[in-house]
Amino acid sequence: MSGYSLRVAKGGTKLRTAHDVPDSESRGSGALNSKIGADGFPILPDTPGVSIVAARGGTRLKSCSETMAGFAKTLSDQLHQPLADETKLEGKYDILVTWMNEPPTNSAVPDVSEWPPLEMALATQLGLILERRKVDVPIMIIQRIGRTPMVQ
Repeated sequence: MSGYSLRVAKGGTKLRTAHDVPDSESRGSGALNSKIGADGFPILPDTPGVSIVAARGGTRLKSCSETMAGFAKTLSDQLHQPLADETKLEGKYDILVTWMNEPPTNSAVPDVSEWPPLEMALATQLGLILERRKVDVPIMIIQRIGRTPMVQ
């Protein structure tokens, strides 16, 4: 099936190993901060889990204490395509990546995003390569469906 693979770039990753979050912090609300950063994006929480926000023509994903398998699943959801994690990275990471949203299909609207496309953002910001290719996905085959007779 057509999809993507995620692997480490030749120069290695630029990922930050997750910092330990005390239990009192991990129970925080995780709500979006109402403050806006200098780049125009809301300041995302530092609590474990994934936060995604779109603003100013881009999307920002912040994931705290995330495994590569979890990050690959999040990217797969964003791409609406299967994604094979081929990084072979263990442990948990604090991930922050910002990329350009899909360009508008209307060519009359100029592209004003200052962010790179997702593939380039992953390479330059995280040291990860995202490439399109055929991937193996688990498929469930149902060979027979039968009706159970209803007693009336």
